[in-house]
Amino acid sequence: MLRATEEEVQKLHNFPVGVGGITVGGDIFTPNIGRFWDTEPTLSCMWGRMGMVRMLNGIWSVQSVEAQLDCGMEMLRLCRSDNVGVRGLIPSMMLRLHRDQECYDFIKWWAVVAKDPQYDFRNLDLPYLDIKDADVFEPVDFCFGYDNLNQMVALMLLKVKLLLDLTAMRTLEKQINRLYWEVHRINKWMWMALRAPEHFIDILPPEFSPGSMQEMKFTLSWSLNSWLVTPGTLDFIQRKIDEEKAKHEHYQEQMSMMVD
Repeated sequence: MLRATEEEVQKLHNFPVGVGGITVGGDIFTPNIGRFWDTEPTLSCMWGRMGMVRMLNGIWSVQSVEAQLDCGMEMLRLCRSDNVGVRGLIPSMMLRLHRDQECYDFIKWWAVVAKDPQYDFRNLDLPYLDIKDADVFEPVDFCFGYDNLNQMVALMLLKVKLLLDLTAMRTLEKQINRLYWEVHRINKWMWMALRAPEHFIDILPPEFSPGSMQEMKFTLSWSLNSWLVTPGTLDFIQRKIDEEKAKHEHYQEQMSMMVD
C-alpha cells in the first residue's frame, strides 16, 4: 500500500496530457498542494492515502500510529478542506502518542473554523491549524454545535485524562507530605542538607550512627547527583521546607496565644 501511494505521487509529478480532464501535462502535484480535491487525479490520491491510514489502523503498534498521524497531517497539507474526513481520526492518534496539547489545539482549530462561514479553505494565504498552546482547562463552549463525533469523543477522552492526572496529583501530594516527615523522622538533617548541599559536601565519615549528621553526609554523597540531574526537584524541596517551617511557626504562634 505504501509503495502504491508513492507511485501515485510520482505519477502526479509527471502527469500525461488528456487524462482525468488535465489539458496541460507535467507536474500537477505541486501546483495543487492545499487543493487536492479540485482535480480527479489528485482526488484519487487522497482516497488512496485514506485507505492506507485505515489499513495501518489494523496494526497495533506505536510505529503504526506515528505513520497514520504523519500520513493524516500530510493529507491535510495537500487538501485543506479535508473532504475525506481524516481530521476526525487524527485526534485519537495524537492521544495514543501522548501528544495531548497538540490534540487539543487541533480540535479547537477545527471547531472554531467550522463556525466561521467566511473561512475559505481554498485560500492558502489564510492561517491553517495555527492555534498553539490553547488552555486545555478553558470552558468547552467553543465546541458546542460542532458535530464531528470523532473529535468530540477524543476531546472527552482528553478531559478525562486530565481529571485522572489531577486526581493522581492530589494523591501524590499526600504521599510526598508523608514521605517528607518520615525522612525527617529518620534524620532531621537530611532536608536542610539538600537545601544547601554545598555546606555539607565533606570527606565521607568512616562510620555513622542512625539519625546523625554523619549519616546525612553519607546519604547526601550518594543521592545528591540524582537530585541535581532532575530539574526542579531541589527547588521543590526548598519550597517544601519553607512551607513546613511557616506552618510550624504559625502553630507555635497559635499555641503561644492560647497559653497567654
